[in-house]
Amino acid sequence: MNYVLILVTFACLYSVAGLSCAHLYRRLRLVSVGQAAVLGTGAYTFAILQTHGLPIAISVLVTILAAVVFGAVIAGLSERAVGEDYALLTFAIQMMWSGVVANWTGFTRGPMGISGLGAGLSLGSVDPLYLYTALSAVVAVGIFWLVQRQETGPFSRSTAVVARSSELASTIGVHPLWSRFQVGAVSGALAGAAGLLLTLFVTYVAPSSFGIDVGVTILAISFFALKGNLGKIFLGTSVLVLVPQLARFAGLQSSRAGYLQMLLAGGAVCLIARPSLRDHLGS
Repeated sequence: MNYVLILVTFACLYSVAGLSCAHLYRRLRLVSVGQAAVLGTGAYTFAILQTHGLPIAISVLVTILAAVVFGAVIAGLSERAVGEDYALLTFAIQMMWSGVVANWTGFTRGPMGISGLGAGLSLGSVDPLYLYTALSAVVAVGIFWLVQRQETGPFSRSTAVVARSSELASTIGVHPLWSRFQVGAVSGALAGAAGLLLTLFVTYVAPSSFGIDVGVTILAISFFALKGNLGKIFLGTSVLVLVPQLARFAGLQSSRAGYLQMLLAGGAVCLIARPSLRDHLGS
């Protein structure tokens, strides 16, 4: 039973991370390979603040703010880099982020990561795992509902114009850079929330937890919902996160399960990416 709850928790949190990536494409037609860096920024910010003894409420607020700013900046760069150039730029950002957290030992503790975050949440005699699972599910459902509501609002229509042409947006009174910042801020908040809850759940952060392989997996999860119902992201998470975890549970070596995850992610990228995505990257 505990293993099932762990899988459900991971599924909910990685679905939110996938949604943060899908939101960029659905609003601005941006393909980001660096969303794991935003996820990791949330995780590391919260972990570092907790090691310095800050109250959890302040840590949560600063964590979300850091992820919002980082996400907004990355999205803002799309004003100058478009199509495949933006995808390559986010790949470079992801690699630079990984290098910084792996080598800045005085701040991030380097490859060893930060452990012992673990008082976590408690609720009397109730098993904390039940609390984490319930919290992750509530946060995931709430976030999906809010994003779905936002997509039907007037802001969604203005960002559609920005995605088509910044010049066209300017002629009708829409500030393209500000719109990109807003979309990036929402995407960053989603990734930051997922990273924060992951940190609380596993009580440990390390550079390897937010590497390029995680970024590719998040991107592949988002491909399940480039268009249409956002709920399809849960299907992507089931395939790309839960299947490898179940393979580990069945006795497959952890390294081979990682290869299986990357194989599934690569397959999703190749098979699920729609012509509109390929055309956009080629433009």
